[in-house]
Amino acid sequence: MNEDPWSSLGGMPDKIVGKRIAQDHPLDYYWARAQGGAVGLVLRDVAPGWIPKSLPELRGVDLSTSSEDSVPEIRMFLRQPGDQDVFLTLCRDVIAYSSFSDSREGAARQFFRRLEHWHVLMSRTRTDAMEPHEVRGVIGELMILERLMRTVGAESAVASWVAPEDHPQDFAREGMLLEIKTRLSGTRQRVTISSLEQLEASHLALYLVAVELVEVEGDRGRCLNELCADVLATARAHSLALEDRLEVALLKRGYVRRDEYDVAKYQVAGVSSYLVGDGFPRILRSETDARVVGASYVLDLSSLASFAVSVEEIVS
Repeated sequence: MNEDPWSSLGGMPDKIVGKRIAQDHPLDYYWARAQGGAVGLVLRDVAPGWIPKSLPELRGVDLSTSSEDSVPEIRMFLRQPGDQDVFLTLCRDVIAYSSFSDSREGAARQFFRRLEHWHVLMSRTRTDAMEPHEVRGVIGELMILERLMRTVGAESAVASWVAPEDHPQDFAREGMLLEIKTRLSGTRQRVTISSLEQLEASHLALYLVAVELVEVEGDRGRCLNELCADVLATARAHSLALEDRLEVALLKRGYVRRDEYDVAKYQVAGVSSYLVGDGFPRILRSETDARVVGASYVLDLSSLASFAVSVEEIVS
């Protein structure tokens, strides 16, 4: 997935050169190289009515329309070679995102819709695949999100997922905060608290929720791609606007669909939750010397029985 699709395109001084990709795709995409050598993606044969009145502005990318040889095109070229990894991630993502429509018009509209998302996120979306422990972390959050979608409704659940906005905790619900930690079944009952702020709340009830995952095969579990598709389908059933909001949230959280995320499938082996209050073992920002700019620490879940609460109390 990381090979350079432009390496086989020789530069020509007077014209754009390109190579057709994804022959089974509903749209005519080409990896392209411009006259000056810039790498790009060209979408050919796009009806004028499918093109929005104003094209998204993407940092470091020239996006334009052309009608050479009477064939309408959307041209997207990278300005600076040093940003090629980010640009390749963008290109592969919009190609994949627009592949699920049954019509050319629908696929084209999905292409522009996805570019609008990237307009918001170009400066922060990661280009590398998440590590396995990061994947499990996102899966844990999404499994709680999915549960909240069932109990409090899709709109409220998506609004409460604040992890993509770099909030110290993962969910902010009415009157409470939830910090989600994920661990593999069979490993030590420990979770890592990654900052001094993570288990500190000024006036809201704060809960630590530990999701235990077990890796399984076949249809007994779901991979990250499947879980993302499921929560997006639930949002879509509510409204297209909510699906858009969740798409953006997933991108902010670092998720871009990759084949690597199809490999490992998980199911929930158990969920435990704890009220983080007086007497709970934690290191707080407000009680730490300001010269200590950051810290992480490990909690032993097996020693927290006195703080345990029913998870149904906080996700219903």
